[in-house]
Amino acid sequence: MVYDAAEATGLAPHAVNGVLRLVLIGMLAVGSFGLMSAVLRSAGIGRSGRHPAVVLYPMVLAATLVAGDHYSPITSYNVVLIGSVILMLAAALWVARDKDMVQRRLAWHEPVAMLGLGAVLAATYDLTYVAPPFVAAFVVARAAAGSSARQLLRMASVRRWTYLTAGFLAVFIPARIEIARRCSGSSCYVASDVELTTDVFGRTADRLLTGASPAGWRYTAGLLDRAGISFGFADLARNVLLIVLLAAVAFITVIAARNARGSLPVVSEDSVGWRRPAASLGALGAVTALLPALLVGLSRRTQEVRPQVGEAWRETIMVQVGWSLMATAALVCVFGIARKPGTARIAAALATAILGATMALTLLANARLTQVDRVTPLHAITSEMATAAIHFDPTESGNARRCRLIDDYTAILPNPRQWVSGPNVWSELDELMLSVQGIPYCDPVLHGGNKPANPEIEDAS
Repeated sequence: MVYDAAEATGLAPHAVNGVLRLVLIGMLAVGSFGLMSAVLRSAGIGRSGRHPAVVLYPMVLAATLVAGDHYSPITSYNVVLIGSVILMLAAALWVARDKDMVQRRLAWHEPVAMLGLGAVLAATYDLTYVAPPFVAAFVVARAAAGSSARQLLRMASVRRWTYLTAGFLAVFIPARIEIARRCSGSSCYVASDVELTTDVFGRTADRLLTGASPAGWRYTAGLLDRAGISFGFADLARNVLLIVLLAAVAFITVIAARNARGSLPVVSEDSVGWRRPAASLGALGAVTALLPALLVGLSRRTQEVRPQVGEAWRETIMVQVGWSLMATAALVCVFGIARKPGTARIAAALATAILGATMALTLLANARLTQVDRVTPLHAITSEMATAAIHFDPTESGNARRCRLIDDYTAILPNPRQWVSGPNVWSELDELMLSVQGIPYCDPVLHGGNKPANPEIEDAS
């Protein structure tokens, strides 16, 4: 799809991925906001956005979305990684809708739909393995925010979740048995292998901390230092778009401060408590962050590689959503305690200013990662290789240029096991170009009869 879109528009594939990334982040934001507002709505607060925590949540989420590394969901494999989290958010919101948080009989089609949804979640990706407990946590959080435990057991959402879990297990159990059977006699993807050791606790804690914004800021600054370049707030002024984004952060901060102050009268009313919704939202955030962190902490790859705190990977964006919910729960506490009008206005102004500053720091961190990418040869060559596949030059000189890109790529990663695109990237590119252009990506005959220097690549091609 990305290649076809790039071919139709003339944009490079990485540019198409950039547009797709923005769309997915927007969908993630909508789902995360729905999750947060549903919990507060169950408690009877935050209706129509009339609560400072609801008003400020978009800023909270934006501040947490630090890319953190080249293999973050924000930078790599967006559809699979961000899409998996979006699917789980959508599943939770569908299982526990407002009309499902009461006692009622299920319609005939609801069990069928939930069974199908569970099967889809089990068949999607490793990350969606945490979907059943995550959805359960959302159901419990909504009930705990405004109902009792006795009422929870009678709710339609609990029965809907039961069917979802049954559909999930119906696919998950035989699939994992078959995977174990096939992998017993051969080497499989180490990142999906589970390793039960005492190291799980330390790695899980590291992955949990990685989702916190300060860890991402610190790690990105370290990448900048190792690349030998400097990039600060003053450097943002060199790029028109970054100036616009920084100005947008300031504008959003001013508007959010005004809207937060405008929602303060509702907070001062003691018609509903704030402790239960704050505790429910905080607990949901903790579970949302802990589940994917534990999943990756169990990975043999994580225990062997030991990624640094702040080094983002496949689970990080879901952990960041969890941190955003916990931060919002803290805001509910702040505005629940600061009930006097004067104190509440000061709290709203301070909270908004802090969030505006953290958004700016996240913008800086993500811009820094972009700068590191630009001076990293591997990323530059990968982008050139993809662009050459779209703006395909069929001449002998064009073939020579593409073959040189393959040679440069091989020189950086001589061991095919290190290749981020797989050991047969050359043959894959050839197959793609033969299907759309009728000639290979790199014809070694036209390239002087030379193939990439690595003999394993030669055999694969």
